Amino acid sequence: MPEDCWIEHFYEPQVSAQERFLKKYAGNKTAEKFIENERYEAKLYEKYKEFYGYVFYIGKRYKPYNKQINPTARSSGFCAVL
Repeated sequence: MPEDCWIEHFYEPQVSAQERFLKKYAGNKTAEKFIENERYEAKLYEKYKEFYGYVFYIGKRYKPYNKQINPTARSSGFCAVL
């Protein structure tokens, strides 16, 4: 995505949202750490923006065609679809 999309439509709006969040959860260490992490991510973007991006993976639950192939195998039932 272009830099202005990241900055104007993602990181800049987060600043006021983070302030509201911290005000709402004032004194909550978990909330403070969460916002600290969000701000760290923004700094990483600024430093490495030419290499920055996101990848989304979509998983699909599947049913094995033949459970008799390996009845002792354990599986979560998910596979990656690329």
